Amino acid sequence: MKLLNLSMRKLYTILALASFGISAEYIAIIDFEGIGVTSQEARSLTQRLTSEMIRLEVYQVLERSKMKKLLDEQKFQYSGCVNTQCAVDIGKMLGAKYMIVGSINKIGSTYAIDARMIDVETSESYISAQYDYTGAIDLLLKEGIRKIAYQLCELNYENKANENQFLSPPVLKYPPNNKTNKILFNLPSKYPK
Repeated sequence: MKLLNLSMRKLYTILALASFGISAEYIAIIDFEGIGVTSQEARSLTQRLTSEMIRLEVYQVLERSKMKKLLDEQKFQYSGCVNTQCAVDIGKMLGAKYMIVGSINKIGSTYAIDARMIDVETSESYISAQYDYTGAIDLLLKEGIRKIAYQLCELNYENKANENQFLSPPVLKYPPNNKTNKILFNLPSKYPK
């Protein structure tokens, strides 16, 4: 009976996860506008945003190649599409619930990423995200775009780069406790006991 209950729980878990995956809403991401950066840099950062959004698994992201193919079939030119109406028109053609548009800006040595998710049905901005950084553009690819993705998915972001202080693993105590025949662990104070 215990085995049957365990199997039923696994089945319910699988069904719940499957239904979550099916119900995810489709989004499409338009190449960000580059202001003070090259169009190649803007496209590279847009591609990284696409990868991050896929990795977070909150939305179903339309593949860029599929999006381009569908728009080419409709004879729709979307290069330079940065305004809301253009994004809504593309979203309707693609069957996307949300469109993500944005820009990568450079003023002096400061970079700024501004992005917004537009609800295709209402033409309203659903959520916006921003990231500012002074320094080399490299950090935008490594961290800035990830922060933008987390903001657009309404998730908390923890900077993994600053978490280099790893918890030490439990220290195994030998010999095992003879009374219970179990191995005891000496847990560092950071681990709950």
